[in-house]
Amino acid sequence: ERVSEQHSLTPVLAPHSVAVIGAGRRPGGAGHEILRSIVEGGFTGQLFAVHPNASIVGGVPAYPTIADVPEHVDLAVIALPAAQVPGVVTECAAAGVHGAVVVTSGLGEIAGEGVERQRRMVHEARRHGMRIIGPNALGLVNTDPEVRLNATFADAQSHPGALALASQSGAVGIAVLAHIERRGIGLSDFVSLGNKADVSGNDLLLYWWQHPATRVIALYLESFG
Repeated sequence: ERVSEQHSLTPVLAPHSVAVIGAGRRPGGAGHEILRSIVEGGFTGQLFAVHPNASIVGGVPAYPTIADVPEHVDLAVIALPAAQVPGVVTECAAAGVHGAVVVTSGLGEIAGEGVERQRRMVHEARRHGMRIIGPNALGLVNTDPEVRLNATFADAQSHPGALALASQSGAVGIAVLAHIERRGIGLSDFVSLGNKADVSGNDLLLYWWQHPATRVIALYLESFG
């Protein structure tokens, strides 16, 4: 089971290529801020933006859809209105994307249509073997010098270390990241779980159990499956 989790989550948590879907050209939006964080964090892999009307967003090459991106994409970061998320996840799965971080809110935490949209999103992802972090997630951080990925819209200035942190609450995640940075505690990974529609605390425990950079695993959970 640990081998299976490592196989499915490695391209998501340590990707070689990332596409930010919904990266607007104006500062302030979640997609734009995540794209900026990835650029400023010095991500070592290939980075793309997906925007219907732009060829460049924040200095990053942009394409109309995920299918138009000329290279294979390991991880998609989705920051779109809730109604568009299930369809975009389907497009990502068809394009061979390994996983997605969905920062969009208004899905499983909203009764009725929101719950149904989240169900459709997860169904499509699992049908294609694609992993989902979130929705309603803050993002993720990997401080490995060979990755250097800060795919969050928070000011997460973490340095490499032995602590792996997962938080179901974005607000708690931001507070803990700021605290450990003030204390000089190094971080290996940070994952904001959000609604835990797919990837859960259990999945991350199995992934981090034999992770070479991780010596301590910390979880902040608001529910147990």
